Amino acid sequence: MDAQLYQVIQSGATLLTATRRLAHRLQLDYAGHAQQEGKKAWLTPNILTLNTWLSESFKQQRQIFSSAPRLLNDLQTQAIWETIVTQSNIQNLLSPAQASRTALHSWQVLHQYQIPLQQLDHYDSKEVQVFTKWSKEFIHYTQQRNVLDMARVPTWLHQSAFVPKIELHLIGFDFITPSLAQLIAYWQNEHCAVHVHDMPRINSSTQVVSFNDTDDELQAAARWARYQIETGKQRIGVVASNLNSNATQIRRIFSSILAPASRSSLYEYSAAFSISSSSPLMSYPLAYHALLCLQLIQEKNSLEIWGQLFRSPFIAGYEDEVNARALLDISMRQECRDEWTVDEVAQLANKSCLLLGQALQSLDALQKTLHQRALPSEWIIHFNRILSTMGWAQGRTLFSEEQQTRNKFYEVLAQLSALDETVGAVHSVDALQLLRNACQQVRFAPESNDYALNIVDVESAAGMQFDALWVLGVHAGEWPSVPEPDPFIPMELQRKHALSYSSAESCLLLSKQKLQRLVDSATEVILSWPQHNKDLDLRASSLLHWPVVSIDSVPRSNISTLVQDLVIAKPVLETITDIQLPAHPDGLIKQGARVFELQSRCAFKSQAELRLYAKSPEAVQPGISPKVRGKLIHHVLQELWNNLKDANGLRAALESEAMLRAKIDQITSKHARSLWVTSSLHQQRLLQIEVHVAVDVIMALLNEESRREFFSVIRNEVSELFTINSVQIRIQPDRLDQLQDGSQLLIDYKTCEGNKASDWLDINQPGRPRSPQLPLYALAHSEYLCGIAYAVIAPGTTEFRGIANRDGIASNIKNYDKRRPNYKIAKVDSWSQLLVHWREVMSALANQFTHGIATVDPLPNECQYCTLTALCRIKEQIATGVDADEEGGDE
Repeated sequence: MDAQLYQVIQSGATLLTATRRLAHRLQLDYAGHAQQEGKKAWLTPNILTLNTWLSESFKQQRQIFSSAPRLLNDLQTQAIWETIVTQSNIQNLLSPAQASRTALHSWQVLHQYQIPLQQLDHYDSKEVQVFTKWSKEFIHYTQQRNVLDMARVPTWLHQSAFVPKIELHLIGFDFITPSLAQLIAYWQNEHCAVHVHDMPRINSSTQVVSFNDTDDELQAAARWARYQIETGKQRIGVVASNLNSNATQIRRIFSSILAPASRSSLYEYSAAFSISSSSPLMSYPLAYHALLCLQLIQEKNSLEIWGQLFRSPFIAGYEDEVNARALLDISMRQECRDEWTVDEVAQLANKSCLLLGQALQSLDALQKTLHQRALPSEWIIHFNRILSTMGWAQGRTLFSEEQQTRNKFYEVLAQLSALDETVGAVHSVDALQLLRNACQQVRFAPESNDYALNIVDVESAAGMQFDALWVLGVHAGEWPSVPEPDPFIPMELQRKHALSYSSAESCLLLSKQKLQRLVDSATEVILSWPQHNKDLDLRASSLLHWPVVSIDSVPRSNISTLVQDLVIAKPVLETITDIQLPAHPDGLIKQGARVFELQSRCAFKSQAELRLYAKSPEAVQPGISPKVRGKLIHHVLQELWNNLKDANGLRAALESEAMLRAKIDQITSKHARSLWVTSSLHQQRLLQIEVHVAVDVIMALLNEESRREFFSVIRNEVSELFTINSVQIRIQPDRLDQLQDGSQLLIDYKTCEGNKASDWLDINQPGRPRSPQLPLYALAHSEYLCGIAYAVIAPGTTEFRGIANRDGIASNIKNYDKRRPNYKIAKVDSWSQLLVHWREVMSALANQFTHGIATVDPLPNECQYCTLTALCRIKEQIATGVDADEEGGDE
């Protein structure tokens, strides 16, 4: 802040700024100036944004005129426009909410540039006609209720002969709109002191430099900023034209250079610089978790929402119950239910999470006092009670940015109470949606302390002055900006009234003015641009006419980042190959055949999952999970074959196919209801679809089985103990058929189309078949066994896939003895030899598991969906160059 502006403020004048960021900056500058003069206390300066001052002036003027309208806030205005657009029933309007926001912007532009609405009547464009109709409905609505929106306040103040009695100074305005210019001219004619400040030019040097890509540019800017701080500069600026979209990348790189320690902390709040990017309020974790709490107003909520609430650090009791709440989430996932009521969760939580359980019980009691419909102001009171009951924002101590977010959320919540007259009584779901929309529309940027370095966008930099300034991304894609004509205002009127960004000429002029303003705002200025952005080749902006310098001439700090320091200072680590757990104690291994499957596919995963219990929680889906779908098919087929008995029974049942289908439908519906509890019409419909699909695939399988030679089902889902190499496990083969010659066929049902008979054969990885389950079952019944087969039961694919000691058992069950050499295991040429080979393989796998062998050596493609890669650290191993594609396959 220069001395002239400081004297203006001391004289009692009011400063009106273009942005909230500039007002905050001037407040800090004034405080710093006062402290330098030795003052310990001073009057708060009158520094406001223009819109804030206009609304306050309107409220004061309204006290004079009894018939003056009430002022609408932004949410009220948006709600009215959205109601008008939605009720217009325009065809092919995909998003009424987005259309209403665009129309509101066009309405504001009309008044900023003083374009009479009547002029739009002369244009026959459909978009213009629709917008005109909406605008007239808005005018009618506001006149009936005697209210006024912010866009028409300058005109109303002019018409009501309002003249401020104080001296006004406008600062930071790149462009004065015609409506504001008219109001200022009127005040000046009425002898009111109104001054529009152009910031003094303080530039002494400007340089242009280019970098290879955006990362290099940001790294250089961060090191340059640190150098400026180290040399004693007090006011350093970095300007980014696309700050909101790149804020995360910018914060990450600048933190690594200016505050390296913040990268290693749990909560990344840097105290080295401020960044003025604004985001929707909903994108801030604290506000998002408030909406999660309010979501509990619904009768039932998905497990996804409950899981997020359990993991929320902002809910009271989090620090005491964090582990118990995580276990509660896992236990609820194991129930395979995707929706839970507050009362149901409260009962579960009371067993392990007492604080959470008590909060949910209180919330459940509070919910019973609700009415179906109420005014927004009444819903706001109830929303506050819900947040208080759940202990929102009380889970841990809040940081400054989080405290500001909490205050902003309460501010938005209070604004919604003004929608009573606009929307009337609404349902709880609609009230919550109003709040959610408001949090999505309201952009918020927490205010920070007075740091030496400020990272701002082009608009926020208006009116600010710096000792040194770096402007990022000055390439042809950003400077000059791209024209964005208004979709609802005719192009003829846009050109006539010279609307900003309506044409290439206006964009070029504005970009020149903004760039010159930035150059004039600092003593030393660097303008930079990246030559590449990902796959795009960029070129310098045509607006750059200052000297171009090399990268080496830009002063930068040589400080190393935290990552570099860690790499340099890393100790020499001792490498220990630890691939074995303690031996498994003798006794029954509870995991059954899965022991052999995991040990074959990846020994580490077998030991980690089955002995250390390292596995991901159950994933809950909106419909029936694949696991439950498999159980359903197994239960239905078990009951069917208990009744049908053999091939003759099947063929007799198929003589009346309609009756058989009805019987299967009845059995399937019964088992589906027992496996999956439905709590909504949506879930009931999903259940009906699952039953219908299951009946179709089972009927297809039965028709396929009717073409087999005679068989009888002698074992059907019977559990039994089996011992191999002193390892005792419990197995449960799906089905064992006895054929006409007395031999037996082992069948395993599979509801996934991807199961292949080749997965039983360890052709490419000796001793490690991908799916050893059915070969293991074969060893338990090897005396009379003639073959094994998958019965694949999937939509679009219903068939047998197997191998046997002869032909003709069923379609697609191949004779192993006749397979080509490349489809056989080396030196295993017959079915009898295959059984011997499988016994050797299973014995070896059992021996590895019991001895705790945990080598990180997965089969190809096994890591694709594995969640243990961070534990086994396979990605840190040197690539072996082995092709992961599988060879071989079914013949």
